[in-house]
Amino acid sequence: MKKILVVDNDLLILEFVKDLLEENGHEVRVAEDGLKALDVLQTYFPDLIFVDLVMPNIDGRQLCHAIREMKRQENSIIAVMSALAAEERDNIADLAADILIAKGPLPELSRNILSVVKNPEENRRKCLGGDVLGSEDIWPRKITQELLSAKQHFEIILERMKEGILEIEADGRIISVNSRVRLLTGLSEIDLLGTRFTALFAEEHQSRITDLLKQNNQTKEIVGIDEDAPALFCGRLVVLNLIPLKDHKVIIINDITERKRKELELRESQGLIGSLVDNMLDAAVIIDQGGKALFANNAAAELVDMESPLELVGKHVGEFIHPDYMKSVIRNYLMVKRRHAKFLNEYKIISSDGAGKDVESLGTNIMFKGMPAHIVTLRDISERKEAEKKIRKGIVRLSKNLEEAVISLASAFEMKDPYTAGHQRRVTQIVSAIALEMEMDQDRFQGLRLASLVHDIGKINVPAEILSKPGALSQPEFDLIRTHSEAGYNILKNINFPWPISKIVLQHHERLDGSGYPGGLSGTEILLEARIIAVADVVEAMATHRPYRASLGIEKALEEIERGRGMLYDKDVADMCLNLFRSGKFRLEAE
Repeated sequence: MKKILVVDNDLLILEFVKDLLEENGHEVRVAEDGLKALDVLQTYFPDLIFVDLVMPNIDGRQLCHAIREMKRQENSIIAVMSALAAEERDNIADLAADILIAKGPLPELSRNILSVVKNPEENRRKCLGGDVLGSEDIWPRKITQELLSAKQHFEIILERMKEGILEIEADGRIISVNSRVRLLTGLSEIDLLGTRFTALFAEEHQSRITDLLKQNNQTKEIVGIDEDAPALFCGRLVVLNLIPLKDHKVIIINDITERKRKELELRESQGLIGSLVDNMLDAAVIIDQGGKALFANNAAAELVDMESPLELVGKHVGEFIHPDYMKSVIRNYLMVKRRHAKFLNEYKIISSDGAGKDVESLGTNIMFKGMPAHIVTLRDISERKEAEKKIRKGIVRLSKNLEEAVISLASAFEMKDPYTAGHQRRVTQIVSAIALEMEMDQDRFQGLRLASLVHDIGKINVPAEILSKPGALSQPEFDLIRTHSEAGYNILKNINFPWPISKIVLQHHERLDGSGYPGGLSGTEILLEARIIAVADVVEAMATHRPYRASLGIEKALEEIERGRGMLYDKDVADMCLNLFRSGKFRLEAE
């Protein structure tokens, strides 16, 4: 006598097989589906288990795999009875079965069942070799194949869904799960099948799930748990939808753990950002496209002498901008709006007490509460502006003192050389006219003027009798005069000017083609200031009297500049110089 379990949802087949086996002296238990079979197998340990493949709740395939996980059932031989499996030639190993019997006519089916009971090992070897018992007697059923294909397609879809899908029967036990449920729980299908659904939730949520299942039973309508109050399912926050069917329920589970975590992080970061903005030293204001304040921080209220930022909200920012700056602020705002860029601006605002304050403003476009807006940060720079005024006054005073000192130095030198008295001053006049025409910035212009005032200071090292010699100079005398550029550099290099005056003096006899002295520099190796002085120096020298010759006249001087334009002298500087003289914009004091 053998202990046998028969599992089939077809009651006729179930009774037929049960009677057949009992008539042959065997002990038989029966179950109408896989779930009931699992209940039986908790206390019953059969030698043979006959399992139908297609059943409600837990099907034959799932049941076979579940049995294989049971330690106490490891010696049981499993025989699957299925026309479907036979037609599709399912792999025995994939089914987790030992024997495969084709469901055909009852006489042939009973013969195959009794053969399995009598010689289980022999039939097991046949089936492992690829045989299907009774396959020669099976009826061809095309419709069965189509149903099977549809079922497999449906299972593939369920397995690939992002939502967790599971079924529970009336008493709340799980009868099927998809891969997402397995992933959420960290449990295998075998562990989940037959488990009570409520047991997967945190203890404090289990009564809530129980009440939900009861409500679903009573109303027969779809009920669920929304994301405003998610449930804790195996350590994950989930929302549920319970769909009632005839004798079981389908439950759809959406894992919202990551989204809730991100929402929490966002709220925390927004709170942190809000706290940082409220405590910023700089004022921050968000305005709509019409110019009304939507938000202001504490520093903004303090800037305009208001008690609370709320007093600013709703007010037009134009109320606080000084009228003299209104046009420029609007122009800059429109520029930022069109180009989607940042813009740094300085203007005055008017506080509630009527006082004016200098501010530095940085604005850009943002989205605020789903609408386009503009955020502006403002820093009170009134004290900085006042300090800048004082610094500028000090610089002007220092520059004036420095210029007076340089002029005194130049005058001291000219007392030694009466024949060239005024040369450096006239060169400075020409230099200044050229630089202004070139629109040189003020600071650089100041350095150029001072350098031109002392460009021949090195001649102080040349004996007066050579400087004032009426006749032609010998080569040694000329070579001695040529040292004045380096001598001037050595005199000035240790004075801490804010401009490269000593280098300008050193280079004022260099020429673009490298033929000048003392370094033979060429092109842009020569400072622009030195290139300007070079042109002015030639014009002044040729147009005025010298101890060794009379004035050659301004036209001769201009012809020399025109002849050397772009080769000896900087092209742009030469053009400026020629235009100044020939247009009548500038005249030399003594030609």
